[in-house]
Amino acid sequence: MLLLGLVAGGLYVWHARHFAFPLINITIFKYHRFVLSFVAYALCQLINIGMSFLLPNYGQLVLGVNSLLAGLLLLPGSLLRLFLMPFGGVVLDKRGAALPIITGISATLISGILFFSFQSILSIPLMTIFYALFSGGFSLTFSNLLTDGMKQLPGKLKGDGNAAFNAIQQYSGSIGASLMAAFISISEINAHGLSTVSATARGSQNDFLVLIGLELVMLVLQIVNFRKARKQIGAN
Repeated sequence: MLLLGLVAGGLYVWHARHFAFPLINITIFKYHRFVLSFVAYALCQLINIGMSFLLPNYGQLVLGVNSLLAGLLLLPGSLLRLFLMPFGGVVLDKRGAALPIITGISATLISGILFFSFQSILSIPLMTIFYALFSGGFSLTFSNLLTDGMKQLPGKLKGDGNAAFNAIQQYSGSIGASLMAAFISISEINAHGLSTVSATARGSQNDFLVLIGLELVMLVLQIVNFRKARKQIGAN
C-alpha cells in the first residue's frame, strides 16, 4: 500500500506539471519556508493521532484497565486544547510564530521523553499528566504551523496551500495510527516466549522512541525555518 501511494504521488506530480489547472498547484512546494511548515504540520498530526491511538491501548493491554478509564485518560488533555489553541493564536499575533511553535514542539518532545523514561512505572494518573503536557504543546503548535506556512505563499496560491494542508492532515493521521499499531504487532509476533502484556509493553516502548525521533525532526525543521525567516528580515 505504501508503494502504491508513492506511485500515485509520482503520477500526480506528472499530471500537475502537464495540465493547466491541476487539483493542487505543486509550485507551492517551491517556497522553502512553506515546505518546512508543511512537513512539520504533517508530522505533528501523525504524532497526535499516533499518541491518541497508543495511550488507550497501552492502558487496556498493559495496565489492564477497562476501556472507559483508558479513554478518559485523554480527556483532561483534550479539554486543555479548547483553551490553549486560541491562546496560541494570540501569542502568534503578538509575538510572532517562533515563540508558540518552538515552545509547543519542545513541550511535546518533553512529554515523549517522559513517557519513554517512566514507562516501567506508568499509571493512568501519570499518563494523564504527561498527555496533558503533550496536548498543551500540540495546541501551541498545530494551527500555528498552518498559519505560518500559509503566510509564505502569494495570494494566488493560498487556495492550493490550504488544500494541501487539508489533504496531508488526513493522510498523516492515518499513517500515525498504522505506525503505532505496526510496532506493537511486530513486537507481539516476535515475542519469543514473552507474555502478551510484556510484548505489547516492548512494542509501545518502541512507539514512544519513534515519536521522540519525529518530535526532534519537527524541532529541527522549525529551527531552520525561523533562521531562514531572520535571514530574510535581515536581507530586507
